[in-house]
Amino acid sequence: MKENRDRFNTNVAGHEIHEPEQNAYGDWAAISIAGQYYLFFDFVPAERKSMSVGWFTSQSIDEPFKWCGNIGQGQPDPDIIFAESQFYLATQPQMDFVSPGPWVESVKTRVGVGADNDAKIEEWTEWQSAKEHYDYMPGFSKQVAKSPALLKLSELPEGYGFQFEIRIKATTGKESKPVLDTVTLAFQAVHEDWARIHRILQWTFLNWSFPRHLLFRLCWIVPSTRAARRLASMQFPDLYFLPLNGYS
Repeated sequence: MKENRDRFNTNVAGHEIHEPEQNAYGDWAAISIAGQYYLFFDFVPAERKSMSVGWFTSQSIDEPFKWCGNIGQGQPDPDIIFAESQFYLATQPQMDFVSPGPWVESVKTRVGVGADNDAKIEEWTEWQSAKEHYDYMPGFSKQVAKSPALLKLSELPEGYGFQFEIRIKATTGKESKPVLDTVTLAFQAVHEDWARIHRILQWTFLNWSFPRHLLFRLCWIVPSTRAARRLASMQFPDLYFLPLNGYS
């Protein structure tokens, strides 16, 4: 009434109460990492404990987003940016967050070769750390490019059967849920008759639960029954975890 008596003739305002109570979300900030979308926002739970930063993720902007969790305390009005190989979640309170990216720490793998075609592994590589990398996309501020974790395996001997193991271990103390979509093994023929033939094998695994230690083993891959093959490389194109692995 003090501001505009012609428009407001009373100080009593009407309102509606939503029943049952529901969570509230607002002040959205978005970022995309190689096509995986993340939304950060003010989050007020229905039980009204305290406001914090919440976030969702989706593999497509046209599909439903999944709830990932919340972090911090206070009214955040957040923004999320990528700079100098780090992701920064800036908030209105004094506590901000920084993360090296949505990659499960730590991931190690080893690969074995069966050279005698007897369904046994004769030679293993050492356990090697695997990690994906991020970079700017020219012309975009909220689109980040991703290079898959890659292991070069051309030093392994030729063989008829192959096996790989992946070891995932929680090292940050943060709750996380890895999603391993694809593991790609690339083979190259050894014999001249197969010199122009390349073979790529892929497997898909979705929505793993994450104990503190997780070991996955795929046994006895046989890319060819007639010719020995040499492993060229191994990639993890789509291994990421849902919560932001942040620290203040």
